[in-house]
Amino acid sequence: MKLLQGAVAQGDVHAGVLLAERLYFKNRSSYVDDRQGLKLEVLSKAAATGDADYRYVFATELLDQAQKVIADEGRASQLVRQAFEELVAVDEAGDTRAAAALGSSTSFVDKLPGLTLPPAVMARTPLDWKRRAVRDGRIIAHCCSLGFALEKAASVSESHDLAGKLIVEALPHLEVCAGAQKDRGRPSPPFGKPALYVSKILGTRSSLANSPGHANMILGDLYAEGRSVLRDLARARRYFERALTVHQFSEARERLSRL
Repeated sequence: MKLLQGAVAQGDVHAGVLLAERLYFKNRSSYVDDRQGLKLEVLSKAAATGDADYRYVFATELLDQAQKVIADEGRASQLVRQAFEELVAVDEAGDTRAAAALGSSTSFVDKLPGLTLPPAVMARTPLDWKRRAVRDGRIIAHCCSLGFALEKAASVSESHDLAGKLIVEALPHLEVCAGAQKDRGRPSPPFGKPALYVSKILGTRSSLANSPGHANMILGDLYAEGRSVLRDLARARRYFERALTVHQFSEARERLSRL
């Protein structure tokens, strides 16, 4: 930590991002008086270089800190606005993680009534930001998120026609998600000057977690019920069996017993 702080003091922005990551752990607070403030300081300098990865890391840290001070509406709103401005810039640079974050992070609007969002964020609905996140098809977790959001929107839609269109749009994303075993990572080879770093801090990205299992359950339900698709019990059985045997979703056993 002392070596990193020394490199940061000499203006090494890469060391600053690495320091911010190390300060994630609570027991690191003994190294600095204001851990959260130092993280924002070093990440802000890294983001100011225009590097899209570092701007994304800075934005996610801003949102994380906003969540921690959500009771202070003024401070939280300031952090969220700044984060969204960074995410818009990252999205414009072509990083789909920013669109995925904007599609999910607009939940802050409900928590912060006085929050004024940047016009570029308001130009799209949360669902449209999720649609934008899958434009390169690279991160499967984004497909999962969009498929789930579309199916949920269909389930609450009062329009039968709209619900049908949303399900049709959701199906290919749910299929990709249901068959996923591992998401695609981005390589991070050694880099940096004057110091050489083993890898670059790229920031977080959506995780598949239990998403493939959930996708199989949703698809099974759709085909078992014939909801906006032709009813196909054999196909529904295949999805439920995969949810049960591959992803250990025990609730699939009850669905299978009803087919």
